[in-house]
Amino acid sequence: MTAALCPEAPPCARPAPPAATGDARDAVREQPRRPDSDEAPWPVAELHIQLPPAYRAFCLLYQDIYLRYAQARMGDTDTGRRVVANALGRLATHWPHALSASHPAEVAWELLSSEITRARAAVSRTGGMGACEVLYRTLPLAQADAVVLRHRIRLDTQSSADLMGVEPFTVTCRLALAYGSLPEAFADCLRGGT
Repeated sequence: MTAALCPEAPPCARPAPPAATGDARDAVREQPRRPDSDEAPWPVAELHIQLPPAYRAFCLLYQDIYLRYAQARMGDTDTGRRVVANALGRLATHWPHALSASHPAEVAWELLSSEITRARAAVSRTGGMGACEVLYRTLPLAQADAVVLRHRIRLDTQSSADLMGVEPFTVTCRLALAYGSLPEAFADCLRGGT
């Protein structure tokens, strides 16, 4: 299992002291003031943010497969790791929405896809692309995702459906449509698992 990509919320740091060039009154002005006093600054306390246990469990459940998928799409381990970390970080801010959706994995998959799209735009300017990119230039995104998950990541239909937050029938349909759209020799090669 890879190191956790689930973002941890570090304690908020205390503000840095003002530069030594000002006088003592400037130092006091830099601190937030108590509403009842013009002299004493607010005490600064560390703030610890607790991530919901369900969110952390979700991250631990899916981060390895997300990383394998992102690396297949990006062709680079470091970029794949950064993409997954960004997607899971965005998921933390969307977690209440994800829980109210039909399946949290669907929201997470959309966030991961948008992070990959953003990263691909930056990478395409420098010329690097993942080995799976020909599929994404040939097929619609959802079909290409199903093909990559089945044939590159080697997930079965149920696992692919769970990962994308859709029904298994949807994955089966996407694969069938992809096989019908690809050149026959390529589709036969995929069905044969080579």
